[in-house]
Amino acid sequence: MTPFETHGFLSDEIENFRAIVRTKSPFKEWFDFAQELNIFGSVAIRAHTFDQNDTQQMTISALFIRSHQSLQAAMILVERGMIAEARTILRTLVEGTIAQIALAADPGVIDQLVAAHFKHQLTTCRELLADQKYREQLSLEQIARLEATVSAPPGRPLP
Repeated sequence: MTPFETHGFLSDEIENFRAIVRTKSPFKEWFDFAQELNIFGSVAIRAHTFDQNDTQQMTISALFIRSHQSLQAAMILVERGMIAEARTILRTLVEGTIAQIALAADPGVIDQLVAAHFKHQLTTCRELLADQKYREQLSLEQIARLEATVSAPPGRPLP
């Protein structure tokens, strides 16, 4: 048996912790509830259809799938005792859920999400180009792609 002291969260001993978390109160009730949400999400995903020409519906569906996967990831992390990491994943789940609700209420939110994405890309490219040590590690082609992104008209994706 691999000990926790040397193998950490990948040890065989973590299975004992996992069994306790899944079967003892108050953790069992929370895992049972999370499992019900997981099954509900899985059934909803398999039964769901949407108009692939409707960007709003497509984005809400993608965000739901991502939120569902985040729930599953958080459950795996919690049952292994990786609480801080699970909280990070749960934040992603909550942010995705908020985005779904906002998008369902206002189709214009998709434009805001896309604009925020492009702004992030632009900021990242500018920062990479400004970092001389990082820039020295890039090929000429990579530098050209970053520069093309920086000089591209607003709203245009990375080349």
